[in-house]
Amino acid sequence: MLLGKAATGRSSALSAAKTIRKKAVFCVDNVSTSCCVTDIRAFVSSQSSDVLTCFEVKPRRSQTQLIGRLSDSAFMKTIEVSY
Repeated sequence: MLLGKAATGRSSALSAAKTIRKKAVFCVDNVSTSCCVTDIRAFVSSQSSDVLTCFEVKPRRSQTQLIGRLSDSAFMKTIEVSY
């Protein structure tokens, strides 16, 4: 079985089309509205992590928690991980 490897290591013409990256997805919530995607990417990159994707999303709160809480943002980010 060949799963996300660049080549089989054997003398075969069979190889994966591309290497599959291991990644993790995180929600960053309760962030100031002055913060933007560029700020999140810069912070995560400064922590020696490669950011694959990052985008703004609606905060994940129930309707009762949203009342009076219009001053925060949320972001989803995907980073490459090594196990």
